[in-house]
Amino acid sequence: MSRRIKDFCRICGKYSEMTFEHVPPKVTFNKNTKYKEVAFLTFFESKNPFEHNQKGKVEQGGVGYYSLCSPCNSNLGSKYVSSFNRYSNSFINSAEKKDLNYFEIEMHDFEVLKVLKQTISMFLAMNSVLFSKRNKELADFVSNLYSQNLPEKYRIFIYLNSEGQLRNLPLMTSVNFSFGLSVYASELSFPPLGHVLTIGFDGDLPYHHEITHFKNYSIDEKTSVVFKMFRLPTHLPILLDYREKSTIQNRINNSGH
Repeated sequence: MSRRIKDFCRICGKYSEMTFEHVPPKVTFNKNTKYKEVAFLTFFESKNPFEHNQKGKVEQGGVGYYSLCSPCNSNLGSKYVSSFNRYSNSFINSAEKKDLNYFEIEMHDFEVLKVLKQTISMFLAMNSVLFSKRNKELADFVSNLYSQNLPEKYRIFIYLNSEGQLRNLPLMTSVNFSFGLSVYASELSFPPLGHVLTIGFDGDLPYHHEITHFKNYSIDEKTSVVFKMFRLPTHLPILLDYREKSTIQNRINNSGH
């Protein structure tokens, strides 16, 4: 998987040779993941995305991006990944309970600020250089170990995920015309969790659990949290779309295709 790619690091901003950053970290069962890269518009050109064999390059060795310099990559691994791994793995059993969709999960004695910093680093790694330049506050929050300064315009939500496709969606806008709701966000799903970063959104995501308040804890402070979470499917690469496969299929069948 080694490539020589030079670019601007999404965290420190320096132009240098990039290293491969697994998103999420490879210790969260993302070491040998195989996946196919398909252009966003190509996916929707087929009449039925569930029946059409999408063309795309098959990648293996884990989902990730050449977007961080070596020092920043190592910094994440040494400071945040272990805490994030323990946190993420704690949701596996609940996510696999296919007969239930809502859970209240109590987690004890984990370092929530480290979890939040690792989560935000994943959004930096998967988005463009322009995103990191326009949202430098995110990179500053991640790179400064002790910083609790995450501006209010940024919010992080999570949900359980064990059904559908992996979802790595860069910053875009989702509009629900029925409810007049517009959300500017980026989304990442990799079982057992889905994560959503919103910018300038002051509404509610009713099926998500917000973890933005993790920023209020100090870096080594451990606490207990009760997560109230829904298990949501991600069948299509559409921001905040959690329809069941049968619902999507019925919509396709009734559309005249």
